[in-house]
Amino acid sequence: MDTNAERASMRDCDDDHQGVRRIVLGVIVGMYLLGLGGLVGALIELIRFDHRRDAVVARYDGVLRARNATLMSIERQIAHGSRPTSPKTDRVDFVGQD
Repeated sequence: MDTNAERASMRDCDDDHQGVRRIVLGVIVGMYLLGLGGLVGALIELIRFDHRRDAVVARYDGVLRARNATLMSIERQIAHGSRPTSPKTDRVDFVGQD
């Protein structure tokens, strides 16, 4: 035979468990969203960094290809027996006399 006091105490106990469950679930969902936000932020930062890096690498690649083309043309001229005809090798700097 249950009394009203026992029934009330059982309801209070069930309400306490529901409240604890909601708090734990809220903390878990909050941590999940925080972690997901951190990962998305890191991904966006990596994409932005990669975009800036591509511009620098493309510029460097162009300069490197131009230098290699110049070196290869000099090597071809030497292989064919002629002197390299680079403006820098033909230039003679004279010191003017005043």
